[in-house]
Amino acid sequence: MSILSATFEKCLTGYGEPFCIDVDFETSDLTTVIFGPSGAGKTTLLRIVAGLTQPDSGRIRLNEMVFFDSANHIVLPPYRRRLGMIFQQPSLFPHLSALDNVRYASAKRSPAEAEALLERFHVAHVGQRKPLQFSGGEQQRVAIARALAAKPRLLLLDEPLPGVDAVTRASVLSDLVDYQKEHEVPYLYVTHNRVEALRLGGQAILLDKGKIITYGAAEEVFSNPSSAEASNIVGTDNVFSGTLVAHHRNEGVSEINLGGVTLYSTSLTIPTGTSVAVTVSSAEIILSVDVVARTSAQNLIPGRIGRIIDKNGSIEVLVNTPIPFRTHISPAASKSLALQPGMGVYLLVKAIAIVVDPL
Repeated sequence: MSILSATFEKCLTGYGEPFCIDVDFETSDLTTVIFGPSGAGKTTLLRIVAGLTQPDSGRIRLNEMVFFDSANHIVLPPYRRRLGMIFQQPSLFPHLSALDNVRYASAKRSPAEAEALLERFHVAHVGQRKPLQFSGGEQQRVAIARALAAKPRLLLLDEPLPGVDAVTRASVLSDLVDYQKEHEVPYLYVTHNRVEALRLGGQAILLDKGKIITYGAAEEVFSNPSSAEASNIVGTDNVFSGTLVAHHRNEGVSEINLGGVTLYSTSLTIPTGTSVAVTVSSAEIILSVDVVARTSAQNLIPGRIGRIIDKNGSIEVLVNTPIPFRTHISPAASKSLALQPGMGVYLLVKAIAIVVDPL
């Protein structure tokens, strides 16, 4: 088990208003996701851990190795930290083949070992080609193989899957998770995609304006924000992980189990038994205080109000079912329904409003 402990402050100037990042966290999970809006300081956090940017003060430690300690004047250079880092752009050596890019990362890797890593990330077929001959997805897979070839103590990933389709993203994430299980390489993973965060699991840090808003188990952080501020960062969608259990072709729907809640989406082509991420916009959920006997909505979910948040123009209602749902209604609707915490309610969701991605 690896323990990353980081407490530091860094103020950046020269880009208009000064920006300061001030964080304090410790994680022993194999995966820690850093999530937040653009400009939150996510990339800066990674660069500081990597040693590419030096903080003004603080202490950073991975297990017993101290990377930075301002009080004791310790500044370990990046090459001695032995971390891997993958950026949004792969930054492969354009004059080297995929195989040579991977071998360059570690002189101790034999050609056979490098080929095995390329095979592991499904890019063995481009082994003798150069990066300009790769697709975007292939470039990122080769970049991941190269980073892991050096056997890093910690792998830092800065939104490594920009613009890839859902199927490719699911495949790459699956490969990353499988590799981690076998080799126990801890990941610090920056993303703005909640599907990625759920697939990776582990812990999640919500970051905004250089400060940590909340921190905890990824599924809990995204499905049940602890405050209005956290809710604003997470967004208005409900995102859950589940399993596709059946296709009902005659009815034109597919059945998904979400840990005790059954949802029906429009008919899918994903095989049964597949782990999936389910996204339901809070704006697509109708809240009722009475049972609706006849409706076009395929999903009727009973629950109980857990929290009501006034969000300056709309009301967010957290409804506890076996999993928590968030819905948004107008202040007028909230008043007319006389909503109160603890009240029993029903959620109506159309099958067409449910978005399903393979995990």
